[in-house]
Amino acid sequence: MESLSTKSQLDMARNVHDMGSINKMREAIASGDETVLQEAAQQFEAIFVQMMLKSMRKAQDALADENSPFNSQQVKFYRDMHDQQLATDLTSGGGLGLADVIVKQLGQTEDSYTPASVIRSDGDLSSLNRNRVYNVAEAQDIALSSQSIRSPSAQKD
Repeated sequence: MESLSTKSQLDMARNVHDMGSINKMREAIASGDETVLQEAAQQFEAIFVQMMLKSMRKAQDALADENSPFNSQQVKFYRDMHDQQLATDLTSGGGLGLADVIVKQLGQTEDSYTPASVIRSDGDLSSLNRNRVYNVAEAQDIALSSQSIRSPSAQKD
């Protein structure tokens, strides 16, 4: 039941301008709540979407008329606030899926952890890969020396 109350507190603190949400997340981490990783991933995704929107607005501003009443500093200030909240709202319902990938990557337990040294080789090609590289190189040499592939000037002769 404690997890549900923490989750509802995090949902209520979802406003991007609420600085107290960071403190609530810290308290939830200290209590060992598992939903905090999901919330942090959603906030990261919201920041990513916010940066994307900001970049799109900047491109739009380059084309905007300087004398337009919609191009004033006040309008830009409130538009940026709106974009921040819009990014948060867009990512709260699943968003781009970036939060899910972050949770999957960071939420791995030690049992499911595989070190990179096991996944990747040290750069030495195995004999199978060496044969594949050799066969590709041989096929390229045959194709280049073939009579069917000649430059247009050579075909006129």
